[in-house]
Parts: sequence; structure tokens; C-alpha cells
Amino acid sequence: MARTCREGWDKVVEEYRLSAMTPAAFARRRGVSAVSLRRWIRRADAPPELGVASILPVCVTPAPAALVSSVDDASLVEIVRNDGIRVRFAVGTDVSYIATLIERMH
Repeated sequence: MARTCREGWDKVVEEYRLSAMTPAAFARRRGVSAVSLRRWIRRADAPPELGVASILPVCVTPAPAALVSSVDDASLVEIVRNDGIRVRFAVGTDVSYIATLIERMH
């Protein structure tokens, strides 16, 4: 098979999955490289890459006295998601780390 774009390989992988054949047998029948087929199967099975995290506007408010812990709250940044989950980070924590963590918390 001539060089194929991603959409073409996605179709080949879908056909392979419906075939109930081994990758080697399917590749022979389809006229594609078994190595390439296996590589595209792995790519199709891989989790999607994370895009650029967006930073949303935040409102910083002092914590109510009842929520003050033994840790100095002035040295922490707290993020509260819409579902009520709270995550605290030390001031100066890498912003890309925080963005990745929040993104992966779904």
C-alpha cells in the first residue's frame, strides 16, 4: 500500500479489528506492512494527547476562620472546582504542573 494518511490508517485499523484476524494475516491480505499496522494499532489505542491547558479567571477570597488549618494558609493556593473538589498547592508551584493535574482530574 502506498504511503497513507492518518485517516486512511484509522480505516485500516478499524477494518482489522472487525476482521478477527491476526495482525500479520490481515496485513498480508490487505497488502500493508505488519509492522506499520501494529504501530497504527498502538497509536489508535493510546490515550489522546493533552492539549494546551487553559487558565480560567479566578476569584481569590480569604478562607473562613473555621477552615484555617495548622498549615500557614498564606503559603498555599487553593483551587476549588465546580464540583466542590479542593486542591491546595504551595505558593510557587509550577503552573504547568497544576494545569496538567487539574486537566487529568476530569
